[in-house]
Amino acid sequence: MKISFLGTAASEGWPSLFCQCEACKRARSAGGRNIRTRQQVLLNDDLLLDFGPDTLMHVNQQMIDLSRIHDVLVTHAHSDHFYPEDMMKITCNYTPVIDDRLLNVYGNEDVVRAGNDAHEMKNRWKGCDSIHFELLKAFEWYEIAERYKVLVLPAVHDRSQNCYIYYIRSEDSSVLYACDSGYFGEETFKALSGLKIDALILECTGIFKDLGHGHSNIEWLLKIRERLSSQGSLREGTRTFATHVCHSGAYRDGRSYIHEELSNELIQHGVELCYDGMTVII
Repeated sequence: MKISFLGTAASEGWPSLFCQCEACKRARSAGGRNIRTRQQVLLNDDLLLDFGPDTLMHVNQQMIDLSRIHDVLVTHAHSDHFYPEDMMKITCNYTPVIDDRLLNVYGNEDVVRAGNDAHEMKNRWKGCDSIHFELLKAFEWYEIAERYKVLVLPAVHDRSQNCYIYYIRSEDSSVLYACDSGYFGEETFKALSGLKIDALILECTGIFKDLGHGHSNIEWLLKIRERLSSQGSLREGTRTFATHVCHSGAYRDGRSYIHEELSNELIQHGVELCYDGMTVII
């Protein structure tokens, strides 16, 4: 399975728009892998995970062929993970030349509602049926694109909506995608027992800082991995990836950390720090 990390920051991006903190100033100065856009992952060039406000940038800068993508899994309806206004550019009002296809978007009640509302508004002049929104339920299995088996699991994030993490299996490879979520609930760990994970993609929003309910940091990321390992859900060669990082947590002992320093810190724990444009094969 090919995993492309298109965006690897939390909702502010890094460096953040208006921020003059030391971590943001150092990231701006250093450039390269220190410039992070909002979270998004692409599997095998045909399954998109989340559709945030930086999708256009990802497509154009990383040469993504959206004509190959017919399915999008959305974790929740926060705007850094779901930006339906841009998704509506697929409709005939904005894209006069496009292949005859349907974009299937999967998510919770808020995703389906916001998506349908945006679709109705953008198509009020001319009817187009380019997008289909499908409601997902926790602890249910779904077949997507005839090649992926997806188990939907509850995330620990925003109590006002059903936020999800996804266990995705294709042929002989499997990924657990958990962005945004704090430490998983017992039912989620139980549902993953008996399953094998080849790539563990975990948010690390807080980095060194404990943000409390709804987000993880290095400490909680390692606890999640240890729990999954202890119950037999990880293979001997399972790789762990940290993503969805935030500038506000990149401080320890009075100093700021940027990509290379954080990467060196995490690799000591066997964790790979993602950067925008990073691609791996598992």
